[in-house]
Order: sequence, then C-alpha cells, then structure tokens
Amino acid sequence: MKAFPVDLNKDADLEAFNPYLETAERNLNTKSWTRMMYVLPKSEPVNVNGEVLKEDHGPWRVFQ
Repeated sequence: MKAFPVDLNKDADLEAFNPYLETAERNLNTKSWTRMMYVLPKSEPVNVNGEVLKEDHGPWRVFQ
C-alpha cells in the first residue's frame, strides 16, 4: 500500500484512500455554493539525504 505523497495518475493504491474519498465533504446542491475551511498545521522543512527541499510553485509562479 502506498501512502502520501503519491501521483494519483500513476501509482496510487486507490483502495487505500477509499475511506477518505467516500467520506469527503462535498456539496450535493447544484444550485448553491458551499464553503470549506483548510487548516494548515505548523510544519518543519523537508530534509532528504541532508538537503533541505525548497518551495516549488510550479509553472503558475505568482509570487515574486
């Protein structure tokens, strides 16, 4: 079983994530908006083989 992070298009074991996908919050009303709140916990820098990974904003780089 793979866990996060995974590329859902390539190698994810979707059976492992079914409990999360089946109980995810969704708006079933097609005529009104819904709200969602994301809570980001404090985190530490990611260290791989002694090298701290830097941020990658992808091709949409909007930060200067």
